[in-house]
Amino acid sequence: MNWKTFLALLSRDAHVARRNIVQLLLQTFLQPMMFVFIFGRVMVSSGYMQPEYKSLLLPGIMAISMVFTGVWAVAMPLIAEFQFTHEIEDRLLAPIENHWLAIEKVCFGAAQAVVAGLAVIPAAWLLLRPVEIHLLSPLPFAGITLLVALLSACGGLALGCSVGQNQIGLMFSLVLTPMIFFGCAYYPWSALAKFPILQKAVLINPLVYASEGLRGTLVPQFPHLPMLTVLLALLIFDSLADPWVAPVSSKGCCVKLLVTICLLLVLMPATSSAQRKRHAPVSVTQIREAERRLAELGYWTGPIDGRLDDGTRAALIAVQKWEGREITGKLTNAELEAIRNATGPKPRESGYEHVEVDVDRQVLMLVKDDDSVKVLPVSTGNDKEFMDEGQTSVAYTPRGRFVVYDKTFGWEDGRIGSVYYANYISGGVAIHGYLSVPNQPASHGCIRIPMFAAREVSDLLPTGTIVLVYDKVSFVSGKAWAKDPRLKQAALANGALQ
Repeated sequence: MNWKTFLALLSRDAHVARRNIVQLLLQTFLQPMMFVFIFGRVMVSSGYMQPEYKSLLLPGIMAISMVFTGVWAVAMPLIAEFQFTHEIEDRLLAPIENHWLAIEKVCFGAAQAVVAGLAVIPAAWLLLRPVEIHLLSPLPFAGITLLVALLSACGGLALGCSVGQNQIGLMFSLVLTPMIFFGCAYYPWSALAKFPILQKAVLINPLVYASEGLRGTLVPQFPHLPMLTVLLALLIFDSLADPWVAPVSSKGCCVKLLVTICLLLVLMPATSSAQRKRHAPVSVTQIREAERRLAELGYWTGPIDGRLDDGTRAALIAVQKWEGREITGKLTNAELEAIRNATGPKPRESGYEHVEVDVDRQVLMLVKDDDSVKVLPVSTGNDKEFMDEGQTSVAYTPRGRFVVYDKTFGWEDGRIGSVYYANYISGGVAIHGYLSVPNQPASHGCIRIPMFAAREVSDLLPTGTIVLVYDKVSFVSGKAWAKDPRLKQAALANGALQ
C-alpha cells in the first residue's frame, strides 16, 4: 500500500472540490434547502402540517441528503468512466491497487455525505426556527452519521460498478425513488403500524435505519427504532455490499467492514447502558392482557389487538399519570403487574354526563351518566409568556366550569397554530387533537389530546357539554348546570359571545 499515493488522491479530490466550490455547494445545499423550505416552512405555515412536523422532518431530510450525495459522488464518475473508457481514470494515472482506489472513493464520498447531512442543520435553523433538537448523546449521533455516510458511499460504489449510463434513469426509478418514499424520512417507522405487512417490508430499505437513527439521536421525543437495532442494521447493510463491489475491491470492503465494526464497538458503551435499563420484553398475549385490563379500568386504549399502537401508549401514559408512576408509555413486566393491581380512576363529580380535565395529573375524563369513564392523557397550558399579534400573553388553561359552545371539524388554522377537531370551551381555549402531546404542560392554553382519539372525542362532545377544569386548589361543581338547563343555556350563550 502506497500511503503517499492514497493521500495524494484524497488531496487531489479535495483540490478539485475547492476549485468547483460553487457547483459543489449547489449540489450539496440546494436539495436539502428545497426540501426543508417546502415541507418544513411552506407546508407548516400554510397549516397543512403541524409545527412539530418540522422537528420530525429534519432527521429524514438529513438522511436523504447524505444518501443522495454519497451515492452521486461515487457512482456518477464511475458510470461515466466505465461507459466510455472501460477503465478507472485514477487507476491509470496513479500507481495504486484497485482496492485502495475503491477505499479512497468511498472515503471521499463519505466525507461529502457528512457535509451534506450536517448542512441540513444550519439550513433548518435559518428557515424553520424554532426547531426542537435534543442532542443528548453526541457520540451516538456522530457514529450514526459516519455509518450512514459509509453506507451511502459504498452504495454509490456498488451502483457505479453495476449500472450503465443508459440505465441511470432506471436506477432512479427502481432504486432511489422507492427508497426515499419508503425510507421513513417523512414519517417515523411506527406510523406504518396500521399497515403491518408494509411496515415489515420496508425494513429491507437501508434509508429506514438512517432516518430512524438520526431521528433517535436528534429528536428522541418522537418515536424511533431502538439505537442498537439501527446500528446492527447499518452494519449488516455495509457488509452486504461485499459481493457487489468485489470486482473492484474485495480487500477494500474488508477494511471498510473493520472500520464499521470499530465504530460499533465505540458506540456499544453508549447504547448498552440504556439497553440494560430496559425491562424484559412482553409478548403479544401480555400486551392484549394489558389493553383489556386498561379498558376495564376506564382508560382509552383503542382496539384490543395486542399491538403497542398509539392508543395503547396513550392508555399507558394515562395510567402512569393517574397512579403517579414514572411516565414512559412503555409496557414492561413491572408495568403489567402494576396494571393488574391498579384501581380505576374516579371522577370528582358523578351522576351526570360531563368532561373533567385534571390539570395536576394532565388527564381528561369523559364521564357518563352511569359514572363510567374514558381517560386520555392531555397537555395543557405551560404558563409561559408568548407573543400573539404583537401582544404578550400567558399560556394559561383557565380553571372552572365551562360548556362546549363551538366546534370545528378537521384541521383549523389559527393565529398560533393549527388544531384538529376543536371543541371550544372559553374564548380561544379548546379541547383539540394535536400531533404532539407531551407528558407535561406545553400548549398555549388549549387542552391537547392525542390525534387518534380527536375525531371520536368530538363526536362525544356535542355543543352544550359541561366541562370541568380543575387543579388541587380550585374546583367548581357543574351539578347546578346539569339540574337546571336554563343555567347551562345561559353559559352557552355567554360562551358564544366571547
